[in-house]
Amino acid sequence: MSTFTDRLVYPNLKKVILLEVTAGQHLRHWTLTAGSVYETTSVAGASRHVIDVREDGVSLTQGASTSLSAASWYWDQAAAKLYVRCTGSVSPYTVTLQALVQFCFSDTGRIYNGIYYDSRLTAMPSLSMKIERQFGEPGKLGTGNVELANGDGFFDALSGLQWDAGTVTVKMGADDPLFYRVPDYSLPDGFYSTDGEDGFLSDEPLDGFEAPSSALPTILARAQCNYADFDTIGTFRVSGWEKKDGTFSLHLEDKRKDLKKKIPLDFYDRTTYPNMEEGSVGDAIPIAYGVIYDVRPVCIDNILMKFKVACHAVKDFTGCRTFDGTTEVWMDIAFATTDEANGEFTLAVLDSEAEVAVDFSGRVDGDGFLMDNAADIVADILETFLGVIPSEIHDASFLESWDRLYLGDDADGSPVSARRPSLYLSKAEDATKIIGKINGLVGSYLFPDHEGVHRFKVFEPEPSTSVEVFDEAQGDLFSFVEDVTAEEIISSVRAAYQYRTQQDYSQVILYERARGQYLQGAAAPVLLDEDVPCDRPNDATVWAQRAARLQGERQRIYKAQVSHRGWSILPAQQVRIVYERHGVNQVFEVLEVKRNLSNTLRVELILGDLHGFGIEEGFLSADAPVFPDSLGGGSAAAWDDTWDDDLKAWARQNVGYISNDYGFADATDPDSLNTFIVV
Repeated sequence: MSTFTDRLVYPNLKKVILLEVTAGQHLRHWTLTAGSVYETTSVAGASRHVIDVREDGVSLTQGASTSLSAASWYWDQAAAKLYVRCTGSVSPYTVTLQALVQFCFSDTGRIYNGIYYDSRLTAMPSLSMKIERQFGEPGKLGTGNVELANGDGFFDALSGLQWDAGTVTVKMGADDPLFYRVPDYSLPDGFYSTDGEDGFLSDEPLDGFEAPSSALPTILARAQCNYADFDTIGTFRVSGWEKKDGTFSLHLEDKRKDLKKKIPLDFYDRTTYPNMEEGSVGDAIPIAYGVIYDVRPVCIDNILMKFKVACHAVKDFTGCRTFDGTTEVWMDIAFATTDEANGEFTLAVLDSEAEVAVDFSGRVDGDGFLMDNAADIVADILETFLGVIPSEIHDASFLESWDRLYLGDDADGSPVSARRPSLYLSKAEDATKIIGKINGLVGSYLFPDHEGVHRFKVFEPEPSTSVEVFDEAQGDLFSFVEDVTAEEIISSVRAAYQYRTQQDYSQVILYERARGQYLQGAAAPVLLDEDVPCDRPNDATVWAQRAARLQGERQRIYKAQVSHRGWSILPAQQVRIVYERHGVNQVFEVLEVKRNLSNTLRVELILGDLHGFGIEEGFLSADAPVFPDSLGGGSAAAWDDTWDDDLKAWARQNVGYISNDYGFADATDPDSLNTFIVV
C-alpha cells in the first residue's frame, strides 16, 4: 500500500494534485554547431523541460553533452538550447524532428526535482477505471477535462504545440502535519503579543495524522509532501484542447487509443514479390495464432509455385489440398518444400487455375513452442504489432493469467493451454476487436491501470478469505444498491468453431439451457449464434456453456459506496460485501472503480455477481477444511444444519460440498442451497 493510500484514513488530510503534461513541438529551425551536430532555441524558455526527441516518429538517444553520436540529442536546460545529431548524421531539414516538452502544474505551487509545478490547475474530472461486464474489448479509464488557468495568457504562446502527441499524468499526495500550534487567546489577536513576541503557548508534536490533545482551538503546521510519496492516479492521452480568455482545457482520453490500430501491419507488394499473383497485391500479410485450418495461401511466386501464409515464422505445416474445378473435389497434395521460418511453402507443378487450401500451426514463442496461451498472444499483440513498450505491460498479471490457463505438458513436452485461441488475421482489423474476441473466448480482461500499464486477468472465482472485505458493521460500507435488468435472456447457444475458409463451413456446438426460457416465460427459445475463435470442441463447449449461463440469467449490477480503503481497488478484483440490512454476505467482482478527487474518503464500486455464477461457482478447497479462529475453529468438512448463520455463510463461500440435483448440500437444510458444486 502506498504512503498516500495509508494517509486517506485521516480526516485532516490536505491533498495536493500534480499534473505532468507532455506536448510535442515541431522543430524546424536549426543552426550548425559543429560537424553534424545542430542546435536550436525553438524550445523557448528554460522553464520548459525536454524529455524526448523523435525523428520521423522514432525516439533518439539522449546524450550527456553536446558531443553527440548519430541518432542522439542533448538538452541544455540553463541555456534553453537543444542539440541534435540525426540518424546517419543527415541534415535535420531532411527529416521530421519533434521534441516532447514537459509542463508541470499543480493545485498548489511546488518545486520538485528542481522543477516548479505552476499552480494553474483549477479543475479535475472524477476518475474511474472500468471493464466490461461481459468479457470483451479492453477496459478503459473514465475521462473528462482538465482546466488550467490562463488569465495571464500563459498558453497563448503555446498554440503551435501538439498537445495530443504526449500524455497527461495525474498524481496525488498529502502534506505531512508536523505539529499543532496552540495560540495564546489572552492576547488581543490570539497570536501575537503587543511587543511582537510569538503568542503561541506551545507546539504539540504529532505522531502521524492524529488529532491534538489540547482542548483549545489549534493551528496545524504542515511539511510539504515528498515527491516519492505521490500516487499516480491516472495516465491519459489528449484528444483535443480548448483555449479561452481565462482558461485552457485539455480533453482527456484513455490509453485505449494505443490499441485502436489496425493489424496486420504488413501488405503484399509487387516490389518485394515481383512474381506474385496479381489479385493479392495490396492485401494484408496475415498473422496466425494457434491451429489454423483450410485457409487460402497467397502465391508469391507463380514460377516457383511458392506460397505464403503469415508475416512471421510458423510452427509447422500439417496439410494441403487442391481443388481444380474439374473433379470438384478437394484432393490432398504433398508439399514440395516448407519454410516455417518465413511462413512459406512450395508445391510441385500445379494448374494455375487450381485453388489451394492449407492447414498449419501458427506463431511460435521464444522457446519454439506453439503460441496458444491467450496471455502470450495478447502480450505479443501489444508488443510486436502495437508497439507497446515492455514497461507498460504488467508482467505479473500476464504470468498469473498464463498459469491459470496452463493445463500441463503433452507427450512431446509442449505446454497445453485451456481455451486455446485460433486466429487467422488476414484483413486489417482494429486490435481492440481482436483482443475482444480473445477475451470472449478465454473469459479474461485487458485494462490499463492508474499508471497506464496494461494488465491482463483471466477470471477465476476466489474464496472470501482471500479478498478485501467491506462491512457495514465496521463502518467502511455506506450504501449498497442492486440493479437488475431483464433484457433478452438466451436459452440456446450455437457456437461455430474451426472455420474452414476455402470450404466455407464450421464445426458446430449446440448447447441448450431451457430453464432460461421457462423462467422468463418466453414462448420460444432465444438463440445466440456466434463464431468462436477456437479449434477444439471442448473449448467451444466451455464458451457455449458460459454464454448460456451468463446471458441466460437476469443481469445484476451492484453499486457500493465504500470507505477510503476502496481507493486502491482495481477492476477485475473480487471483494466481499457484508450488508446485513439486505442480508448480503457475498463475494462480488469489481467492474468499475469511481474516484471523486474532491472526496478521497469515499469510493464508489460497481460490482458484478461473478458472471451469473454467484456462489455456485466452485474452486479447490482444503481436504479437511476448518473454520477460522474468529469463528471458533472446528471442522467444516461436512455440512451441519446446526451451524449458526455466520458459520454457514463462511462455509458457503470457502468450502466445496457435493450437492444433490437441486443444489442443496443438505436436502433438509434450505440454508445449504447454492453451495459450491464439486464434480
